[in-house]
Amino acid sequence: MLEEIKRLHREEAWPTLPDRYMAMRKLLVQLRHSGLSLSDEQNTVIQRSLANLRDIENQVEKTLKERADLRVSKLNMLISKDIEGLVMVLTQLKNRLPGDVL
Repeated sequence: MLEEIKRLHREEAWPTLPDRYMAMRKLLVQLRHSGLSLSDEQNTVIQRSLANLRDIENQVEKTLKERADLRVSKLNMLISKDIEGLVMVLTQLKNRLPGDVL
């Protein structure tokens, strides 16, 4: 989903993006409150991703109102860092759980 958000940034599909940010934040909140024992580092990664998505959404909403320009490269750099961190968290969790739960 974050890769799709990056693609939509590149396409400047601003009206579509707030819904995508919200959907991704819902998934992250579900992960955070899933009952899995998350380390402090894993919680930090998830919280940082939530904050970045919230901040980016606010920028996009402001841009939609004011017809301003956004720096897509900066937005996608934040999303890329979040992807790296979240892949690490999901891989760690998957390695801890029996079967193919995640």
